[in-house]
Amino acid sequence: MSFIRKIYRGIRYHPRFYFMLPFGLMIGLILHNLTSWTWSTTVLVCWNSAISLYLLTTYLLLKDDDHQDISGRAERQDEGKWLIFIFVCFALAMCLFAIFVNLSHIPNQADLKYAHIGLSLITIGLAWLLVHTIFAIHYAHDFYIEFNKEQSGGLEFPNTPKPLYSDFIYFSYVVGTASQTADVSISSRKMRVLNTLHILFAFTFNTIILAICINIAASLITS
Repeated sequence: MSFIRKIYRGIRYHPRFYFMLPFGLMIGLILHNLTSWTWSTTVLVCWNSAISLYLLTTYLLLKDDDHQDISGRAERQDEGKWLIFIFVCFALAMCLFAIFVNLSHIPNQADLKYAHIGLSLITIGLAWLLVHTIFAIHYAHDFYIEFNKEQSGGLEFPNTPKPLYSDFIYFSYVVGTASQTADVSISSRKMRVLNTLHILFAFTFNTIILAICINIAASLITS
């Protein structure tokens, strides 16, 4: 019974995330019946469709939230957030595998070749945005959960005692691109642990992206 209750609470408090799963599967079924695409191409199109929907609805939902909205959402969505992150990591690994498969079977026709490469590049961009947006939401919610207890959230933004989602997105994207915290100071052990995990994840992900880009460049040179 408790397991069913957890599923219900997860869907209730994370509806956008759980809605993108059946949405992606629906796109996959449509493509499977209407096209003769390879499985890797179908997987990437499904992934891109689901992630685009998730990112769009997330940005629209968060853009007008003030610190009170963030604090309330943090308390409601705290349960199950790491399960979502683990699932995203698994899905991301499968997606990157599909990219490698997709690039290893690039057709000789010029238009199809560039379509395969373009699809892979779009997938990389959306995957990057997804990962670091989820980290930004983690930072925001952990910050306000700690702030409500200790009056200190663990991140110190210059002249911004009560940061908004846009501030956490800025912080997360800087870590994702440069593996450093720029002008934001970390003042709690919990945030240091999360930031260390983020930096390691970003380094690994960026290394994989570099390998994929080298693969793409090699396929263009040898064509």
